[in-house]
Amino acid sequence: MISTTIECQAPGKVVLWGEYAVLAGAPALVVAVDRVARCQLRVLRSSVKPTAERSPWEFTSRGFSAEPTGLSRSALLGPDAPAAASAARIAWHVLQALQLYSEDAARRLPSHADVLLDTNGFFHRGVKLGVGSSAALTVALYGTFCTLIGITPDFGQAVAIHRSIQSSHGSGVDIAAAWYGGLIRFERNASNAAALPSVAPAAALDGIKIQYFWTGHPASTTAHLERFSRWQEEGDTNALTALVAASRALFAASDTLRALEHYIACLRALDTSAQLGIYDASHATMHALAQSCGVLYKPCGAGGGDIGAAFSDDAERLERFTLKAAETSVIPLPLETASHGIRTSH
Repeated sequence: MISTTIECQAPGKVVLWGEYAVLAGAPALVVAVDRVARCQLRVLRSSVKPTAERSPWEFTSRGFSAEPTGLSRSALLGPDAPAAASAARIAWHVLQALQLYSEDAARRLPSHADVLLDTNGFFHRGVKLGVGSSAALTVALYGTFCTLIGITPDFGQAVAIHRSIQSSHGSGVDIAAAWYGGLIRFERNASNAAALPSVAPAAALDGIKIQYFWTGHPASTTAHLERFSRWQEEGDTNALTALVAASRALFAASDTLRALEHYIACLRALDTSAQLGIYDASHATMHALAQSCGVLYKPCGAGGGDIGAAFSDDAERLERFTLKAAETSVIPLPLETASHGIRTSH
């Protein structure tokens, strides 16, 4: 029996600034982090036959909760999506797109394979951290299938696939981080949501130290974005205009921490105006504690849970803050920058 194994991995992300503002056309600063999603696909080059115990294509997962799924090749390529809880659902979305991009995609798909989806690093004691696991897994799956059927991976295709999975919610910052890695400046076209976003390497935040924290509970990004959209439709978006200006100014600031302090004030004003719940009890407690310790703190992303970060140019202040924060319900989170984006081996 001869087998071929393909493995692709992609990192998660943290939004350092630009949340919500990026949806209105502002640039955001995003860092890829060393929590990695992996997709491993094993093709058996033999006369293996499906049985009552084994389907032609078998999907299993580690990390995220999904039912092991067995599908036929025709079902994987067909028009009906697997159940939402299925480990094969993202793979189905990827293959639907690849069939549009390549006439040979269906023909080159083997009759049977085993697929393992691993996002263990994105969870803490079974609870999702909120650092872009879905996007990272989408990129890893996409890279795996591209290698399998002989297609060169394309960032624009990855963005389109993730938009179809997310029903066009979100900005795409997580896909960009998973694709490129490192520290990036991300900007979408506010007047044409379907256009490809602009992504470029960003300058390092020299002299500024960052400590990440997990609130201990997940947030519903979709719910926050729906609330944000309803608020935008009401017409009074002055708070968003100010946040957009603050996010853009950060990229040209000579004093990054001072500009970030202003950005945080604008983010809090948006939260108050739109009633988004960005600053839930955990983030509000951390904000107050940061002020008493002389550092800056902000939620990262949609807020209402998930991840936050503290910023300072003084290592001792940041350490004192971290020790005090550890006495609350939040958990200091060791994250490092992932210099790489999508990587494939076989």
